[in-house]
Amino acid sequence: MDLMLAAATVAVARSGASFLAELAARRLPAVLVPYPAATDDHQRHNAEAVVRAGAALMLQQHTADGPQLAAKLDELLRDSARRTAMATALEKLDAPLAAADIADRIWRRLDERAAGRFPQNSAASAAHSPSVAARAA
Repeated sequence: MDLMLAAATVAVARSGASFLAELAARRLPAVLVPYPAATDDHQRHNAEAVVRAGAALMLQQHTADGPQLAAKLDELLRDSARRTAMATALEKLDAPLAAADIADRIWRRLDERAAGRFPQNSAASAAHSPSVAARAA
């Protein structure tokens, strides 16, 4: 899959969070077709957020057909300026350190609980907590 994404100019994809992260990391514009049976319609919500950011186009599976998909792809393939703008929008959505940030926040909360303090959103509590990298060392 890595080779295919690296070689692609545009993608046609579902809109699960993991794959959207891959598209953002690759700066690969896409036509998203959310899986309509996804729990709580989360793929549609994911796709709408990416479309609002200007990073993708979207088609609904139950209303789209082959000619509509072909038209969207043709639109993107012929418009390099639009693909460039979408790639810039994807860059803003890319968060390669998100997992480490979440882990750091969890460790800070656990440290605060162990010290008998209630969780706080303060720079002081963040400054006193070792990062994930330091814990792994």
